[in-house]
Amino acid sequence: MIQRVQTLFLVVVAACMFALLFFPIWGQQNATKVAELTVSKLQFTENGSIKEETNTIYLAVLAVFSSILAVASIFSYKSRAKQMLINMFNSLVIGGTLVACTFLMFEGEELFNGGQDSKGLGIGFFLIGISLFANMLANRFIKNDEKLVRSSDRLR
Repeated sequence: MIQRVQTLFLVVVAACMFALLFFPIWGQQNATKVAELTVSKLQFTENGSIKEETNTIYLAVLAVFSSILAVASIFSYKSRAKQMLINMFNSLVIGGTLVACTFLMFEGEELFNGGQDSKGLGIGFFLIGISLFANMLANRFIKNDEKLVRSSDRLR
């Protein structure tokens, strides 16, 4: 049924991973240098000119794929086992996104190579963490539903 509490958590997962497309993940800035990581690029700018730019479109692909998996999980409510399998795979996708972002942040700090004045972790990084946590809670509530159904089957 769609009105279950895990549906709310899966909507949070889908919304956060989709919102990741619009927010920066990481950045550093001082008087002359700027480094920023988004889902489309890791860009290093010095004195207003782009020194290095790395394409990170695979982060956007992972975010959209994770959103699609969360929506697919919402609508596969008739088979809790299938729903849990989709959510576990989605956890791997979100975890992979988090690992890739962390790796790219270290690469960006290497490019920046200077004292930081502002920025740091962006909203996008926290959206990934929220998604991972909400996905875990959704899976937990699906397991609780499965236990409840199995226990009521024994009573019959």
